Amino acid sequence: MPASGYFTRRTFLQKASMFSAGLWWGAGSLIAKKQRLSFSTLGCPDWEFPRIVAFARQHQYAAIEVRGILRELDLPKCKEFSTSANRKETLARMSDAQLTFINLGSSCTLHFPEGEVRNKNLDEGRRYIDLAAELNCPNIRVFPNNFPKEQDRQKTLELMVSGLLTLAEYAKDTSVNILLESHGDLVYVKDLIMVMEAASRSNIGLIWDFTNMWSITRESPEHVFPLLDRKSTRLNSSHLGISYAVFCLK
Repeated sequence: MPASGYFTRRTFLQKASMFSAGLWWGAGSLIAKKQRLSFSTLGCPDWEFPRIVAFARQHQYAAIEVRGILRELDLPKCKEFSTSANRKETLARMSDAQLTFINLGSSCTLHFPEGEVRNKNLDEGRRYIDLAAELNCPNIRVFPNNFPKEQDRQKTLELMVSGLLTLAEYAKDTSVNILLESHGDLVYVKDLIMVMEAASRSNIGLIWDFTNMWSITRESPEHVFPLLDRKSTRLNSSHLGISYAVFCLK
């Protein structure tokens, strides 16, 4: 029998399925609450953008999270976003399909110490903020990400906080939020709460990928959710890693 709060893989999948249903139906029907459902292009890496939009419209999604297109993960390099004219055409295509962008998934990583690599990652975050602002997209995603053995753990946590605050300051005159995903080594609840409370800005939020977390921590979604679902952590959305879906909870 597993210890309290910990599960086998089979039990986790059962609990995750029930928990996901609870997010949808716990406080009333999906339709009654007018929840909006989106999906991530992480789940369709070989699709061209017109197919992504057609799929979203056919299946009545409200929004799309873009992680990459045709396996290009640096979104400003994608044809759809590479020029001002292309971005306008992309927005028109989305509008015609009654769709919006909900999140741009960057590879910006915050654990690096001061130096060239850290600057490169923060510059990527800034590029994504600029792109999101032009696309009327409310969020970008960033990674925490690791606790390198050669770097003091507390210092790494402080670097993650500092990176979030730097990007939030850059985005302060836009409507773009900086969302930190539970990812890499930053997956334990106490660490996530510490970082989010230290990076206390209205335009910083948390993406909870509970499948990603459980694969390391073995903490059940039922245990973790009440701890993260509070004002200080500013929980924004939940990635269902099994299906690469994103639930727009606002």
